Amino acid sequence: MITRISMVPRRIGLGSEEFQKHWHDVHGPLVCRLKGLRRSWQNHALLRDGEPLLPWTGFDACAELDFDDAAALQTAFGEHYPAELKADSNHLLDTSNAAPMVVQRVHVAGEIDLKRVRLMTFMRRAPDCTIAQLEAALRAIPVASVAHARQLYLSVESAAATAGRSGFDAIDVQWFDGPHDAEHYVTSTEAREHRHAIGRVVQGVERLIAQVRVIM
Repeated sequence: MITRISMVPRRIGLGSEEFQKHWHDVHGPLVCRLKGLRRSWQNHALLRDGEPLLPWTGFDACAELDFDDAAALQTAFGEHYPAELKADSNHLLDTSNAAPMVVQRVHVAGEIDLKRVRLMTFMRRAPDCTIAQLEAALRAIPVASVAHARQLYLSVESAAATAGRSGFDAIDVQWFDGPHDAEHYVTSTEAREHRHAIGRVVQGVERLIAQVRVIM
């Protein structure tokens, strides 16, 4: 099983709340028409006064789409891509700035509870670092003291051609009881120590506090 992480900015003129409603209610069901799709999750940025809790990541849609393998993914996004989905994507999203990833999910610790929120840290690896080295460095970092679970999403380089341009090489996902705990961790001494531990293998990060909405 592989996962395509679709990261796309919303179309100019749409507010965050308007975008999220359309993305879930209209776009989500259309995505389910993709041939061979096994799972579809949307990561909705938690908002305060209409804006994400953390600085904007450069994208508004962050979807996780599971397929059996790279061939199934390529088929879904090739000649079998639904026309209705393409039309709605052009209405909702700035598709010219899409930066998808093809990843393998790795469960590190804890039990996933979709009622909790997730802090997603999107990482670009240093130029002289391999995915294996990045994974080893991330695995060496302990789970945040107040987090309940942790996952890693690691780029599958052999499948990257099926997605095109990729914005990141890995995502560290930690699950917290609520947004307050996630926000507090980001600015904590503990998080600073964790960042320093991977400083030599990571070159740039973005962060998102999100709630998962299961579409399929």
